[in-house]
Amino acid sequence: MGRAARPGAARDARRPGRRPAARPGGGHPAGRAGRAAPLRTAPRARRHPSVRRGAGPVHPRPAGGGARPVAAALRQVAAAGPGLRRTGAVALRQRRTLPAAVPGVAQQPHRTALHRAGPGDGARQAGRTGGRPAARTLHRTARPAAVRPPGAGASPGPRRQRIVEVPGMNDPGMNVLILGGSGFLGTAVAQACERDGATVRVLSRSGRTAVGEGVRGDVRMPRLGLSSADLARVREETTHVVLCFGSVSWTSGPGEVLETHSSGMRQALAFLRELPALRQAVHISSLLALGRAKGRVTNRELYTGQRFRNWYEYGKYCAERLVRDTPELPVGVVRFGPVLGPAPRGGRPDTRHGLPMVFPHLLAGYPVHLARRGDFPCWITDATSAAQIVLKALTTPIGRSTWTWFDPAMPTLGEVFTEVCRPWGVVPKIVEAGPLGRFTRLIGERVGAPKELTEYTEPWFDLDVNVLKEIPEPWPAPDPDYLGATGEALRGGTERRALV
Repeated sequence: MGRAARPGAARDARRPGRRPAARPGGGHPAGRAGRAAPLRTAPRARRHPSVRRGAGPVHPRPAGGGARPVAAALRQVAAAGPGLRRTGAVALRQRRTLPAAVPGVAQQPHRTALHRAGPGDGARQAGRTGGRPAARTLHRTARPAAVRPPGAGASPGPRRQRIVEVPGMNDPGMNVLILGGSGFLGTAVAQACERDGATVRVLSRSGRTAVGEGVRGDVRMPRLGLSSADLARVREETTHVVLCFGSVSWTSGPGEVLETHSSGMRQALAFLRELPALRQAVHISSLLALGRAKGRVTNRELYTGQRFRNWYEYGKYCAERLVRDTPELPVGVVRFGPVLGPAPRGGRPDTRHGLPMVFPHLLAGYPVHLARRGDFPCWITDATSAAQIVLKALTTPIGRSTWTWFDPAMPTLGEVFTEVCRPWGVVPKIVEAGPLGRFTRLIGERVGAPKELTEYTEPWFDLDVNVLKEIPEPWPAPDPDYLGATGEALRGGTERRALV
């Protein structure tokens, strides 16, 4: 019984130009005997008579390896006819022929990169092999010899023009802008800079100053509230800036504190970015920014999870935090404790804020309640040495570091009260506040003790005294009797007021 024809085969045969469809087995529809040969997609490459199918390289591979078989094969191909050069067939133990190289095209991924190692010595694969030096070392030119030995002066010659440096020609000196220079410490800093030969410009809301040039402005306003004329001069000439603005009152409210120490610091830092000749700026911070810090504190620490006694401490913390968050500006930080001593401008010291507020209370004979009778350090210093530290920070310069300065003698709080009262012939009444704790502080407020002192009757924090070693020596020496001079200034001012 014959095999049935495939449906549609007769229809395909009747159509002109229609090729008969192939069977699933690859046979011809006419029958087994008429099976068609597979189609060739490309002409078979011509093989040189000297190269046998399946044979290895014509020359045996040397035992040491290397590029000799490749070079020999290339010479063989070069000696062959034009057909072998067209196809690019090389006997390199390959079962298939490699496509021919396309001229003018980058290295094809299917062809091994070959480099000429030298004239007439064949080819080698890409990469450093056999410990051969890189190509750049073969063509490297020798470095020219030095004109003269390092550190040796130039020899005088008839055609060499002598250059004479005029002092101050390349370094015009410091032009210091002091923000808040009309205060107690700001005036001392301005005096120290002026004695050092710097040009001093003091910015304040009143525009008046006892040292240098006074400029009217406000740090809480954009561009410090300067007029157009003053703004142009300050921008062009300022090389150093001291930031010592803000109230030192321990009883200030949040509005005043944050407006000055936070918003004012933001405006000041934005203004520093507009100074093209700025070399160094110094922010005068306070150790009270550490609040009730726990554990040993160094210059690295600022936030230790501490609580703050008042808004002044928090404001100083915010100001220093903003300075530390601007690494693109050359602003360093100098921390001080309470600064005492006679007023730099003369007259009676201000006893309305800070630690000096307790002095009239002690001189009047009222008691104060202190833990351990005040036998703990209060990290005070005098205005003269503090101003010298700020000047050193400008000239060293301090960079982005943090310095802490206090009197190396480290007088205790009880000793401070005793020395200030000594010129008056008064012995301060210091009462032990340990047994009753908080209750004794409340009693102190009822009998007239200043509210600012009630939160500082116990040890403040544990400061590492080795922070002084981070300041380059020599250190300035505090005035030998600045505490007694503070009491003398209080007494002299009181006598002058009584005469008036």
